[in-house]
Amino acid sequence: MKIVEEKHNWLIDQQIDELEVLPPHTTTAHLPLEIRTQLKPHASDWIVLQQRHNWRHVKRDEFTRVFIKTKKGLQSVKSGSVADSREQLIIVKRKSYFKAKNRNNAFASNGGVDPNQPIGGYQSDQLTSFDQVLASINVDKSPEVAEKRILVSLEGELAVSFVIQGADTPTLSRASEGATQTPLVFGKLSEDGSYSLKAKILGVPEQVLFNNVPYADLLDIEKVKALKIGAEGGVQLIKHNVSGEGNVHLYFISEPPSIGIFFDGTGNNKYNDILDPFDDKEPTNIAKLHELYDTGKKFVFSEYIEGVGTAAGKKDSIIDLAVAYSFDERLLKALASIFEFIDTNELILVSTVLLDCFGFSRGAAAARAFVNLINEMREAQDIRLVGKEVVFRFVGIFDTVASIGGDGDNDHGELYARDELEEAARLDLNQASAGAVYHLTAWDERRDKFPLSSLKNKGGSLFANHKEDYLPGVHSDIGGGYAPISIDIEYPLKRIRGIPGNPEHEAKVQQEKLAIEHKYQWPGINVDMAYRFKRLRYGASRSGRDKDFYTTYRPVWRRKIDNTLAHFGLHHMYNEAVQHGVPLKEMARLQSIYPYELSNEVATLVPKALKAGPTSQAWQKLYEHYIHISSRFTGTTDKLAHGEETKAKYVTENGQREMFYNNGLKLPKVDIWTSFRVGGKVVWRKG
Repeated sequence: MKIVEEKHNWLIDQQIDELEVLPPHTTTAHLPLEIRTQLKPHASDWIVLQQRHNWRHVKRDEFTRVFIKTKKGLQSVKSGSVADSREQLIIVKRKSYFKAKNRNNAFASNGGVDPNQPIGGYQSDQLTSFDQVLASINVDKSPEVAEKRILVSLEGELAVSFVIQGADTPTLSRASEGATQTPLVFGKLSEDGSYSLKAKILGVPEQVLFNNVPYADLLDIEKVKALKIGAEGGVQLIKHNVSGEGNVHLYFISEPPSIGIFFDGTGNNKYNDILDPFDDKEPTNIAKLHELYDTGKKFVFSEYIEGVGTAAGKKDSIIDLAVAYSFDERLLKALASIFEFIDTNELILVSTVLLDCFGFSRGAAAARAFVNLINEMREAQDIRLVGKEVVFRFVGIFDTVASIGGDGDNDHGELYARDELEEAARLDLNQASAGAVYHLTAWDERRDKFPLSSLKNKGGSLFANHKEDYLPGVHSDIGGGYAPISIDIEYPLKRIRGIPGNPEHEAKVQQEKLAIEHKYQWPGINVDMAYRFKRLRYGASRSGRDKDFYTTYRPVWRRKIDNTLAHFGLHHMYNEAVQHGVPLKEMARLQSIYPYELSNEVATLVPKALKAGPTSQAWQKLYEHYIHISSRFTGTTDKLAHGEETKAKYVTENGQREMFYNNGLKLPKVDIWTSFRVGGKVVWRKG
C-alpha cells in the first residue's frame, strides 16, 4: 500500500526480512461477494487493514485495493482521501506484500526509509496506540489459516443451544437467547474432518440438523440443501455462505416460516365492504383475522381469498352467489400463493413450512377442501412443493356450509364448480389433516340451504385434535359480516276485508298482527301492518260499502339489532389459534383498522347463555338485542335461498338444522405433527 506518510512506511519496513508478518486486520469474509471476487487469485490471499485516525490519502497498486463506502455499496477507486470519517475508506492489502522483498521493493519506490529506526513490540511504551495496533504478527500463527470454523447465526424468538461434535475435536456448545447479534463461532475444525450439528430448545426433543457430514460437503450449497435440514420441523436453514478463508456460515431461524390462508364467506369481500359505506355488510371475522396475522415478522406471509360471488371493486355475481361456480378458482388461487411463497429465494434452503388456514361459510368449506388438496400433494410428493414439508398447523373455521350448486346437499361434485380440479372437493378431515382443527357453529341457524358440515363423526365423536363448539346466533352472527343497521323483517302479504279507519276492519288488522307475532315468535317482535293498497273485491257492486273492499298490508318488523355478537366468536377463534402457535398480533391492534368492540354485556351474556341453555333469560336477551333472523318469509327467490329447513336426514342437536357428518377415512396418508409448549410459544414437530 502506497501510503503518503513516511512514518507508516517506516513502521512496516522495519520488520525482520526473514519473517512473513501481518499487521492487525480483519479478514475479507465480511466484504460483499462482488468485492471478494475481484481479489485475485483468491479472497483469502488478502486482508482488510485496520486504519489510523490521521491517514489522509492512499493509492491503489499491485498489493493494494481501495474502496469507498457509498449509498450503493462499496466502490473501487484508484485512490482515496479520508475526510471526517475513516470508516468511509476500506483498504485491502495482499498478504504477500508483507514478505520482506515485496515490502522493500515497494518502499524503495517511495524513496526509502531509515532502516535503523528502533521499533517496539505490542506493549512497548515507545509506540502510540496506533503503532501498537499496526505491529505485525506471523502469518503462520494467524488463526485464519490454522483452523476452519463454522459460524452460526440465528433469527427468531426462541432460545436455541447449538452443539457441534466431530471425531477430531471436542464437543463444542454455544447458546443463544434468541436472535444473535454476532455469530456463534465453532473453531478449531479441520477441513478433512466430519461433523454433526444439533439444536436444542428447552422442553423440545433435540434436533439433529446434520449428522457426520464431511466439512468439505458443507462448502457446497447443493450438498447442504440435500441434507434437508429441518424436515421434521424446528430450526430451519435460511442462508448458507462460505468465506474467502473457507469458513462456513450457517444462518438459521428458530422455527419454520408461517403462511396464513384466509377464505372469506359467500358474498363477503373485505375490499368492497370497506369501499361501500352504504351496503349492508362489514368485514367478517376472516377479514379481521387476516389483518391480525403478523406479517410484520420475518418469514410470515398471508393470502386473503375473496368470498364466492365477489371480486374486489366489482359488483357481486348473483349466479356465483347462488351456485358457487368459482369454488375451484378460490382453491387454485390459494394454491398459487403457496407455490409463490415456497419457491422464493429466501426459502430455498427451508425444509418445512407451516400453514394456518381459516374460513367462513363456503370459505370454511374451501379451507377444508384446501387442506385435503395440499395433503394429497404431500402424499404424492408433488414436485410443485419443491421437496418441502408443507404442514397445516391450525385450521380455524366458522360454520361450514358447502351448498355447492346451491342445492344444500352433501354432494360437492358439480362439474362447473370443480372443472379446474381433478376431482370433487372433499371436506372431511382426520387427525393427520392438521395439527389442530377448531370449528365454531351457529346454534340458531335453520335455513334449508345452509346445512352444517360438522367435524363430528357418526355417533357424535371427534378426533382427538378436533374441537367443535356452538355459539348463540345465526350463520353471520358467528362468522361476522352484518353491518350495524336496522333490518326490515318482512312477512307474507295479508288481505283483510274492509278499509282502513273502519273499527271492524281495524280490529281484524290487530288480530292478524298478533297472529303473525305468535307464528313467528321472537323476543321483542313488534310487527307493523304497512298499508299497500285497497281493491274492490271480485263481483262486488260499486256501491262503495266497506265490506266490498279488501285492503292489502305488508307485515314488517323494523328491527334495530346490534351487530357485535360476532366479535365473541372472533375472540374464541383468536384464543384457540394463539394457543396453537398461530402468529397473531394483539387483538387491540384491530381497533385501528375496523370498527370493533366486544362489549361487557356480550362478553357476560354469551357464557351465561351457554351454561343455562336456549330457554334461559340470558339467551332470550341475546335473541332480543343481538341475534339476527337469517330466514326469509317472502318472495319466491328469497324463500328458495333462505327458507327454513323442513326435511333432513340428520339434524343438529336442537333439531332445526340439517347436518352432514365428517368421515375421516380414506384421506391422504400424511404424518401427524405434535406440539410442545415452550414458555409462551408453541413448537411443532413431526411425530
